[in-house]
Amino acid sequence: MNQCNIDLLDLPTEILITIFKKLDNIDILYSLFDVNNQRLDKIIKENICIHTLNFVSTTLTDDTLSISDRILDRFCMNILPRIHYNIKSIVLNSLSMERILRVAGYPNLSELKIFNFNGKIVSHYLTVESPLRRIFQRQITDLILVFENSFNEISFESPLRRIFQRQITDLILVFENSFNEVSCEHYSTDIYGFIFKFFENLKHLSIIGSYSKNFPPLILCNLPSTTYYSSTLYKLCIHVMCYDDLLALLDGRLKQLNTLNVVIIDEDFHSTNVYNTNNLPDLKYFNLQCNCLTDAYYNKILPLLRRMLNIEVLNLNLILDNLTTFIDGKHIYNEIIVHMSKLNRFNFCFCNFIELDHLVHHLSKDDILQTFNNITDQQVDCMIKYRNFDIKYHVFTLPFIFDNLYYIDNTFSNIIFNHVLCIAGV
Repeated sequence: MNQCNIDLLDLPTEILITIFKKLDNIDILYSLFDVNNQRLDKIIKENICIHTLNFVSTTLTDDTLSISDRILDRFCMNILPRIHYNIKSIVLNSLSMERILRVAGYPNLSELKIFNFNGKIVSHYLTVESPLRRIFQRQITDLILVFENSFNEISFESPLRRIFQRQITDLILVFENSFNEVSCEHYSTDIYGFIFKFFENLKHLSIIGSYSKNFPPLILCNLPSTTYYSSTLYKLCIHVMCYDDLLALLDGRLKQLNTLNVVIIDEDFHSTNVYNTNNLPDLKYFNLQCNCLTDAYYNKILPLLRRMLNIEVLNLNLILDNLTTFIDGKHIYNEIIVHMSKLNRFNFCFCNFIELDHLVHHLSKDDILQTFNNITDQQVDCMIKYRNFDIKYHVFTLPFIFDNLYYIDNTFSNIIFNHVLCIAGV
């Protein structure tokens, strides 16, 4: 059979575009852009997404690395000056931030994600003399800051203070390292409290970590309501220490809150303070993850959900202990759905431990699933394991949207869980 040598450039444009779209845009730009071929340059500029550039790589151990100096040199000298007007978002390391941002004007840049961020970077770059002043001053509205080390303070005491106060609307803080409990109150007052006070027009705030224990949860149950007051924030993603902290967030201090994604760390649901428990008509999207006992579920969680009269999307990921009955379709309808007339989508995962001594009826998987007929349009599945003293029981909607799945064993369902990042058995 005759062999023929086909060069990359011999391929039709449509095939080249298909190939390029399956590759990383940084690799394509570095290898093929500005190599004295006008056809390639035209294909890349017109068909490859270069609105977002990521100059940070992640290792198998989840460490973050900047791209090599050789690649960075080529981008700064040959590539970025030619495509900078197309770029809307850049992911970079603080060590290479100045070099990347100084090589061009980036007139459409509005989002930055900065790794290895700390308080010193703020004071160094956000000054009148800083060459990056114009970008921060006039363009950036979405800011993602990734902290790899703990820090003691954030200070924006610079001539750009008022600009940052009014311009940033979306802020995401990502913590990479674990914390100790002593630091929780410090973070709540000095860090999280500062953020609420400083960013006057903040609309979206997410405080997250690579893992759930990587950053301090919010503690505000004993702090004045003015500590976390906001008249602009409509979306909040956060971990709180206890149930009282969640009640405090919902006592009216967040006037425009529309979306709340919250994880409760402590299993103690005992309330020590009195909070405003009026209805929450403005809350449309609510995501809750927590562990609690039966009494807390019936006396704390369910009454809280019934305050959400206009909720449209509800996601519950709950671990419930000491139950005496199964959480089935009838329970979910009578205790939750019937109280939410505007509910459009309800995703849930209940992991339950039921005491055998109190159980009246022993049910099978089919018995449970039949109770969901005519209750929800979503597919529901469950796993049941009868043990010596109790029953371990999972019931959940599909597709499974949550990022964790606990207390699994050899009864694990033959289901693909695309979003699960953390599993634990018992």
